[in-house]
Amino acid sequence: MSKNYDYCSICGDYGKLSHDHIPPQSCGNNQDVYFYSFQQFVSDPKLQFKKTHSQNGVKNKNICGKCNNVLGSKYDVELAKLRNIAISSIDGDTSLDKTIDTKKIVKAIFGHFLSATPYYQKSVFDNEMTNYYLDKKNSILKNYSLFMFLYPHKDTIFVFKNYSVGQIFQNAVSLPVGMLSSLYFYPFAFIFMKKQKFDRGIDLLEFIRSNNKLFEIKNSDWIFNNKLLSPIWPCNPEDDGTGSAFVMYNENLAKNSILKH
Repeated sequence: MSKNYDYCSICGDYGKLSHDHIPPQSCGNNQDVYFYSFQQFVSDPKLQFKKTHSQNGVKNKNICGKCNNVLGSKYDVELAKLRNIAISSIDGDTSLDKTIDTKKIVKAIFGHFLSATPYYQKSVFDNEMTNYYLDKKNSILKNYSLFMFLYPHKDTIFVFKNYSVGQIFQNAVSLPVGMLSSLYFYPFAFIFMKKQKFDRGIDLLEFIRSNNKLFEIKNSDWIFNNKLLSPIWPCNPEDDGTGSAFVMYNENLAKNSILKH
């Protein structure tokens, strides 16, 4: 049953909740869709279960109307601008300069990460995102990473929070370490994690902290050994080295995850 009143997953105030599209409608999430959770996918990879249907895109109901309006009017517009630039040059690598407000991009992604989880399940990750989103603290810039990649899977939306992966195979794709949260939609994938270096993608939080002027994301970000990585990488257990050996996650969060594929 859809709830109407609860605590907002962004500001924490109790009140009437509104539907937030994840990703925003301006980023292509505005069509008739069927989606499901990662938990359902793991339980039945053949997808022989009842999917959730929405006539106007994937959405969740965990934030108040005020936060939803700010997220859409102040931050999602910048994310849509970035998306349009990337799509226009998708056949090559994408270079972006300071005409794009990277702080607004980060806040847009954090806002939708927060919107994807009920208030009562907020984690350390969520609290860090909230503090930055509401301009309470900037410590997230030196302690965490938000990696952005060019993402080639046009028909996939993937939102999965607070999971971890491991690798035991030799000559396999490198994986981010520690707890991770993913938000993917064409043409971007975002993975939030504790501060670390990684051999693909661009760390937007480090980009902001170091006050760089230009960054580049590459089509090769989602390729390993000339093979396209899975739409749910690194959550795909594979024995060919293109995925992880195992995935660990909280079952309740897995039930609240989103997979449209």
